[in-house]
Amino acid sequence: MGGIPQVNPWVGLPQSTSYLKIRGVPRFSDREGKVLTTPDDITRAMEGSPYKQWWKLTSAPRIVPESKASTSTMAHFNIWDSTKGTNGNALIGKHILIFNQPCTISAAVANPGVPLCTNCWVWVEPPI
Repeated sequence: MGGIPQVNPWVGLPQSTSYLKIRGVPRFSDREGKVLTTPDDITRAMEGSPYKQWWKLTSAPRIVPESKASTSTMAHFNIWDSTKGTNGNALIGKHILIFNQPCTISAAVANPGVPLCTNCWVWVEPPI
């Protein structure tokens, strides 16, 4: 008996990605300055924040030192968002506590990965 196959259509809003960063993240998670902050530390702080309903991470946060001598870093992260970027826009300018340090959320530029030099095709290290 041939019938029409059951199809479960997906119903929801179109999704996009918003690119954000958290500035002023402490580079070290301990007071002695020996244990580096990890992406898991950032994720835990995000999950414990009052804004947790606004971010659904596409991947783990990426930690980038602000400079070689700096004691703070930036945590870049991407979230699933509406095509208008509603959640990302709502997060910009907000503050989150990471190791009791207030850190600011701001917009970031999409970074597809480590760039290649178009002259010699060698991977280019990001400036620190």
